[in-house]
Amino acid sequence: MSKNPQIILIVILFIYFAFTSGFLYWVTQYNKTLDLVIPFSWALSAEDTGLTGVATKDDLNCVQWLINESDKKVKIVADSNVIYLISGYLELVPDTWAMYGREDRFVTFHSLYKLDDFYIMVSSWNTRHGKMIETSDVGLRRQNKFLYDNNTFAYIINNHDDGTQFIVKSEKVKEIYRSGDAVVLQKQR
Repeated sequence: MSKNPQIILIVILFIYFAFTSGFLYWVTQYNKTLDLVIPFSWALSAEDTGLTGVATKDDLNCVQWLINESDKKVKIVADSNVIYLISGYLELVPDTWAMYGREDRFVTFHSLYKLDDFYIMVSSWNTRHGKMIETSDVGLRRQNKFLYDNNTFAYIINNHDDGTQFIVKSEKVKEIYRSGDAVVLQKQR
C-alpha cells in the first residue's frame, strides 16, 4: 500500500516532464509553434523551431554593416529574432540608439508589400532553415518560408489552419553584404 503513492507520483512526474520538456514535441515532429497543442521547450527546441534567436558571428557582422554602412533612411525588413538582435545591439553600443535608432525603421515581412525601398536581413538560422520567425501572440511564433534565388526574394505565409500558402510579395533584390550564411539584401532600384 505504501508503494501505490510512489508509483502514482512517478507516473504523474513522468507525464509532466514528457510534456514540459518538449520531448513529445520532438518525438512527434509536430512543427507548429503558433498554438500549444503539443508543448515545445524553449530551451530544447530553440535550434529547430527558431523560438529563441541565437546569434552567430555572421549575424552580428551583418548587424554591424547595417548600423555602420547602410542608408539610415531605408527601412530594414527582418524576422522577429533579427529585429530583437538589432535592437539589442543598438541598446548595448553607446550612442548608437540615439544616433541611429528609430523603432519604425525595423519592420516585419507583413509590411513588405507597402515599402518602396528596403533592406532585408536574413540571419544564419533563416538561411539554414529557409524560414522566418514572426511573433504572433504572447510566447507564440509563426514560422513562414521564404525563397531567395537568382536575385528574387519571395516571402511565403503559411496558413497553419488549412495548410495553404500565399506569397506576400516577390521582389527583385541584390545582395549587398554577406558574412557566412547571413546576408543583407536590398531591393533593386
